[in-house]
Amino acid sequence: MEDLNNEYYMLYPDNNPNYPMIIASLRPNSIESYVTGKYNLAILRDDPMPKKPQYVDYHSSGSTPVISKKFVDALSELNIYRVQTLKGTTGDVIEELKLDYYMLHVFNFINAIDIEKSVVDLSSNSKRVVDVESYSLDSEKLSKIPIEKRLVFILDEYPVFYLFHQTVVDHLEQYDLKGHRFIPVSKWNDDAHFD
Repeated sequence: MEDLNNEYYMLYPDNNPNYPMIIASLRPNSIESYVTGKYNLAILRDDPMPKKPQYVDYHSSGSTPVISKKFVDALSELNIYRVQTLKGTTGDVIEELKLDYYMLHVFNFINAIDIEKSVVDLSSNSKRVVDVESYSLDSEKLSKIPIEKRLVFILDEYPVFYLFHQTVVDHLEQYDLKGHRFIPVSKWNDDAHFD
């Protein structure tokens, strides 16, 4: 069995103090489905704000990715399963700064953590992961899912981690996108975002 941990990366913001955190707030909330019809997507600056903010291709506050048109264009070439980009409609980033930003809406949830090989805290009913120190993907379980249906996904057990397959990472790296980094799952731990 091939170890798929070497093929997946987590999307994280760069550790640049000049890149502000940006919040995306979607109404109606459509976490697990494709968004159709009218929606309100507020794109807002979050505190603390840097003295000289630089608006780049990727921002986040919490786990929801906020991306630029350049990032959207790069992703759209791949037509990724259960991934949608939603254009911001309101909020200070859109209305005051006059910047175009989008929310990366991933509604592809896969139960993929190998609990036996991971250091995690489980909820009292043992169905949800509530904290992660380090983790491993269940390669056997993932390999049963066609690659085109697992290019980008969110861990169902801990839905704050966005995972990208190596082919998507390689594609995005051709575009000189700023503000993000990809951390290999095989090297991630709960201190990785400080590196």
